[in-house]
Amino acid sequence: MDSVGRGTRPDTTGYEFLHISDTLLWQCVCETFMTGVFHAIGSRVSALSGIATMASMGQELDGTLLSHLEDEVELLTDILQASRGLPRAPRGIGGPSQIADLIPRVIRLLELNLETRGVEIEYRGPDAGGLVELDGTTFTHALATLLTCLAWRAGTNGATRLQLELRIDGTSVEVRGALAGMADGSTDLDQLPRAHNIPAPEAIEIGLGAIRAIAATHGGTLRAPVHELPEEFSLELPALGG
Repeated sequence: MDSVGRGTRPDTTGYEFLHISDTLLWQCVCETFMTGVFHAIGSRVSALSGIATMASMGQELDGTLLSHLEDEVELLTDILQASRGLPRAPRGIGGPSQIADLIPRVIRLLELNLETRGVEIEYRGPDAGGLVELDGTTFTHALATLLTCLAWRAGTNGATRLQLELRIDGTSVEVRGALAGMADGSTDLDQLPRAHNIPAPEAIEIGLGAIRAIAATHGGTLRAPVHELPEEFSLELPALGG
């Protein structure tokens, strides 16, 4: 992952006033997440309905049945918690936010995404820390967009893993993502699962440009390819108090 960003830091002129939540790229990303969330909620509702039917037939809510009920409620709560970050950020919202607290929610969203389930997510980083000025909703949308772009890219190069790393030091907080487990020459790329919601290249460029501008506004950087779905990225922000 150390090669990320070489020669890929473009000018952000023209994107300074464009929020990631207002871009077509985010709309496409959000739609893929919402489809996965609705599917997951539907599955949980069906399971709960089955438990209710069993209870109505006189089976008491104890033992195995009660355990299934508790499991389904926990799963439903987890799905709803993950989806709370999807609505766009209100105008004028401000930070700070703890990056380490937000990353698990973004990973959970990606796990729910039906179009990117074929990519295994490997996370490495601390469980706490990473205080930055950027607000949590904007960071969530930015990271969710970047990770979805990587997952979409995996559908074209045969990558099977998405590596995500959080690095925190006294002055900066860096989130790095990269694809791994690329297909070899014997892999038939036409047989790979295909995502159906990938926007046009210009929408990808504008969306990534908006993320770059947001990072720059807060004293940070986004290093990623300019005109295509990336295979890796680095998003760095100044640490508060650093």
